[in-house]
Amino acid sequence: MDNKQKWYELIERVYKITSKATMPCVEVCPTGACEAVGSGELVVFLPYEMEYINEKIKATENKFTLKEIDGFIYGTMPDTVPCPFLSGKECSIRAFRPFDCRSFPLLPRFHLDKKGMEFFLIDYCPLKDKLSKEFIKRIIKAWKLLEPELPLVWKKFYNLICQYGKPLLSPK
Repeated sequence: MDNKQKWYELIERVYKITSKATMPCVEVCPTGACEAVGSGELVVFLPYEMEYINEKIKATENKFTLKEIDGFIYGTMPDTVPCPFLSGKECSIRAFRPFDCRSFPLLPRFHLDKKGMEFFLIDYCPLKDKLSKEFIKRIIKAWKLLEPELPLVWKKFYNLICQYGKPLLSPK
């Protein structure tokens, strides 16, 4: 099995785990803070996730920004432009939205010298203190599945760009 196929299968497992990890963002957040231009949030795709999403939505052109990290191209969505898949406050690719979007506002900080990570909540998300235990459980389970497979350079970049807020207490 090639690396791309391995990642596609891993992405499908992660999407299945997180399919029911949803939040009432549209109903609660009046500003769409995480998707606002200038929010400071850069969505970082998992390895091969950009290609996976483009195939699933049958995209005729790539609407994502490309970022080269140590010779590998990753997809990103910077906060300098509106998300190309946002229609009002609704995500038009919800079933195939990037994992970084799915896990928001719960973000990992990777331990780079050893395995593992700790989790943080983004300060400006109005739902940060209202996350269900089920949401937290599913997102952490997915990150733990991904963590041993993610390249070290990806983890370093992710740690660098995240706007970590308060630590999540008792991430069980």
